[in-house]
Amino acid sequence: MQAQENTVLITGGDRGIGLALAEAFAKHNKVIICGRDEKALSAAQLAVPEIDTTQCDLTIRSEREELVKWAQSSSTQCAGE
Repeated sequence: MQAQENTVLITGGDRGIGLALAEAFAKHNKVIICGRDEKALSAAQLAVPEIDTTQCDLTIRSEREELVKWAQSSSTQCAGE
């Protein structure tokens, strides 16, 4: 995988290591983060305006499936495809 010109999906990217990764990858990639906390996602987007955010609880199968559909429609290629 190239470290640039990809779409990177980071789960739990609204704080901590996930947010630090989002910030680093956003310099040369399209970054999508997801998390359960809407306020934390909003704060993450304010901190790193280049990222896209979506609320998702990965413990719920239907939300995982919707996340994949959303990420695929938001991008031409996800890293790892």
